[in-house]
Amino acid sequence: MNPPAVTVAIPTYNGEKTIEKAILSALNQSWPNIEILVINNGSTDKTAEIIERFRGAVLHVFFKEKIGRAKARNEALQRANGHWIQWLDHDDYLEPNKIKNHFSLTTELDAIDVFYSPIIAVSPEGKEKYVPSAETMHKPLLSLWFSSELPQTGGYLWKKESAIKIGGWSDDAPLFDDYELVGRAIQSNLRFSLTPIPGAYWNYRDKPMPHEQALDFIDQKKKCMDRMVQWLVQTGRMDPELQIEIGKAYFLIARWLAREGKIEEAVALERKQKALGLFFVDGSWRYNVLYSLFGFFATEKIQSLFRHR
Repeated sequence: MNPPAVTVAIPTYNGEKTIEKAILSALNQSWPNIEILVINNGSTDKTAEIIERFRGAVLHVFFKEKIGRAKARNEALQRANGHWIQWLDHDDYLEPNKIKNHFSLTTELDAIDVFYSPIIAVSPEGKEKYVPSAETMHKPLLSLWFSSELPQTGGYLWKKESAIKIGGWSDDAPLFDDYELVGRAIQSNLRFSLTPIPGAYWNYRDKPMPHEQALDFIDQKKKCMDRMVQWLVQTGRMDPELQIEIGKAYFLIARWLAREGKIEEAVALERKQKALGLFFVDGSWRYNVLYSLFGFFATEKIQSLFRHR
């Protein structure tokens, strides 16, 4: 029996500094049945020139104008010949056995729609950490989703027909797109399987977002969470442990709003979610004491004084 065909799909825009490493990590996969598809999303630097060095080993689709990240990924989804899709951002890379590890731990491929494994998150200073960590990776999938502990894009391996079934990537939450996709997959009852071996590197940028972008991020994440909570309630899948994780997530959203100067919105959110039993204070011991004595509004005002000292 032939090994399942896998397409490694790499969307890129002006990725001249990193695209070669991403492509080489795909070429160096130990899995024998691999196709590499690069969607060049209107790059204006030397990205196309670098990709062309791999002519014959890599399929290069070039768009003269930028079509956006979701459309680029969906273009790869439609063009892929593999039965499985490994998406990879152009500034990330894979361990050589990433794809092999997924398939080696099961023979029940018909019962799986999505594999996921921890990623190795690399800071600008080169510090590494697993996401999810060894301590949390075996937690229920929904708990990881609400606590933002699921892997980034490269940590998954998707069955192509399953990704198409749920509509592929969306522009609804461009700053939160991998979690939005996984959220829809959960709500569509796709079947996930954990591979507890880190397989992808994610180079993240550890710097504050500009104010307007931060507000967009908060809004997008909250909308994703609201849809998930609504689905959980409608399908009767809410349970006490999950309520705590959801409460922690809404607490974090409220704190982010307060830090961005939206204290009235933050207080309104706290009151609404608290009434629903979906607000759980998960701060430092000092924060928890202040909150118990003075409430959310006063505690955030005090915290802002500490931040600006």
